Amino acid sequence: MRPVVQRQWPDLPLRVGALPFRETDAGRVDILLIRRLDRHVWTVPKGRLVAGRTDHESAELEAFEEAGVAGSISETAIGSFLYNKAATMKPEHAEIVEVALFPMMVDCELPQWPEMAKRERRWFRQHDVARFVLPGELRDLLTGFTAREFNYLASA
Repeated sequence: MRPVVQRQWPDLPLRVGALPFRETDAGRVDILLIRRLDRHVWTVPKGRLVAGRTDHESAELEAFEEAGVAGSISETAIGSFLYNKAATMKPEHAEIVEVALFPMMVDCELPQWPEMAKRERRWFRQHDVARFVLPGELRDLLTGFTAREFNYLASA
């Protein structure tokens, strides 16, 4: 059974994303962002739902494929944001989708991952994220995120 994601835009196609983060010994939150090597915009790993997987499991897979990280992911989305796929597709195939965002506490960064040849990953202090992510719902979710509010699943 698929957990219910609180949809803001139910008429749009649903995608899922991971919010990879870590907490330092001093209690600071760092957020891992990615970008395509041919783009300047930083974002989070995101993609389509995978048949046979829950929403959060699909988001966890995107974090592995696009950012090369693994960890514990929340079953509960912290919210959603609009994403215009026109930036990555031909304009005639542009599509606006809603992306449900699942926090993931990173415990492993892989030296190699499936999309490393076309994506860069980088850790940012949470208070610096707003300088690198476009204005909108995603930026608001990242800057307002509080790691202690969520329960995490052990990764398989």
